[in-house]
Amino acid sequence: MDISEIKKNFEHFVEGGVLAHGYIFYGSDIEEQWRFVREFANYLENGSWEINKKTLSDARLMEDIKEFGIGLVRSFSEFLYQSPNVSSFRLLAVKDASRLNHLAQNAMLKIAEEPPEAGVLILTVNDIGALNPTLVSRFAKIFFPKGKISTTDYGLRTTKLMEDFLSGGKRERSALIKEMVKNEKEVPLVDDFVLELMGELARDTEKNWRALKELTKRYELMRRLNTNKRLQLEAVLQYLE
Repeated sequence: MDISEIKKNFEHFVEGGVLAHGYIFYGSDIEEQWRFVREFANYLENGSWEINKKTLSDARLMEDIKEFGIGLVRSFSEFLYQSPNVSSFRLLAVKDASRLNHLAQNAMLKIAEEPPEAGVLILTVNDIGALNPTLVSRFAKIFFPKGKISTTDYGLRTTKLMEDFLSGGKRERSALIKEMVKNEKEVPLVDDFVLELMGELARDTEKNWRALKELTKRYELMRRLNTNKRLQLEAVLQYLE
């Protein structure tokens, strides 16, 4: 996915009511991730991606903190669990979450395990391996490519998977899920595939609401519990036309 496609997907997530409580943005260009965060904060509150000088009421963007300790992360929780003032969500984002120490990451994990009803937490990082694997497993993960996308780019692979999945029958869809999950350790595509699929289904919520509801539930189980990804994804097949 390029940035414009990521934006479209997030618009569909918001409109379709399937915005996750937590995301990890990762990739070599952390400034591009952070630019998206600032634009998304404006979109949630003002309905526009364009950044303006207006002070945001329901967003807290942490970018100039030298060290993130447990006390600061606990203040994140206090912010996220409050009801939004003008937006539908409260957004808290951390630039370069690799600066979170061990205790702070554990405190962040608690937020992810007991997510606030109207709170969205975004972590940006260059290398996803810099974060606690358990913490990583609780967040939806989105890869941000650097510059223009080539035909062999990781993002295009997930888009092609999603397109092949939707164009196939139940047997072809099941085989694609099996192969993708089988190769997850070598080529981790499941997260991006699910998010691409959710974005596509959310384009027509009236038609796809059952599949979208089931996919959201199953993806939440995959992120929060150590469940069989293949079985969770295959449970959605019966709801797809």
